[in-house]
Amino acid sequence: NEFDFDIKLDDKDDNEELASLRTIVQRLYPQIRLPKTNRALTAIITRSKKVILCGRGRYTAISKIYFPDYLRNQIFQWIINQNSSLTYSEVFERFKTRLQLESNIDNGHFLHGALMYYYPEEFHFKRDVFAKVGDSIVRTDERVISLLENNGMMSISEIADAIPGIQEYQLLSIVERNNILFRSDKKRIGIISNVNIDKNEAEGFKSILDQLIDDNDSYLSASFLYNSLLWSSLGDVLRKSELSER
Repeated sequence: NEFDFDIKLDDKDDNEELASLRTIVQRLYPQIRLPKTNRALTAIITRSKKVILCGRGRYTAISKIYFPDYLRNQIFQWIINQNSSLTYSEVFERFKTRLQLESNIDNGHFLHGALMYYYPEEFHFKRDVFAKVGDSIVRTDERVISLLENNGMMSISEIADAIPGIQEYQLLSIVERNNILFRSDKKRIGIISNVNIDKNEAEGFKSILDQLIDDNDSYLSASFLYNSLLWSSLGDVLRKSELSER
């Protein structure tokens, strides 16, 4: 068996596994003409009801899934009882030990593929999140923003506890995408709406900022700006608000 369990599918011309697949098909089934591009070949294979996602860009045959009914039903019921959209990684993390001991599903992508196969009518699936049919999809960005609005500044580990499976790089990407979020330091994230600065303080910051821009020919690094504000008359406001140069 040339492919013990799965195969990498993508549109890259240098995909060695797809090249091997083409060679095998040509040898065993010379009458079959495969599409010339890997993009088209990948599209055909992934549309088949005989394969499912089992890793990042990797697919396996349905016959190779081991996902006992009792475990699948328990996970399904847990999902149904949740009141929000979920990521595949957080469901996997929630049931990680049991999935690894009682099935052959060993990552969130594989769980994604299995859920799509077994429950195509029950859930609305997106790339990273899914929800019960009839419920709105709530993006992970929105969940993080809601957490911060309700809890104030949170550490990365606290957010990860609330959304199991989310990685630090994903959180930092969310901060980059949403200008209402900021990093208070290397490990904490906040939201602008919770920063307690009144109108007079805001005007004071603007006045200092304008002066710094004039004095430095409009060029300011984040570090220089932060330290200048920290040692200004409004330094205590900056410390109270727990804002950092980031």
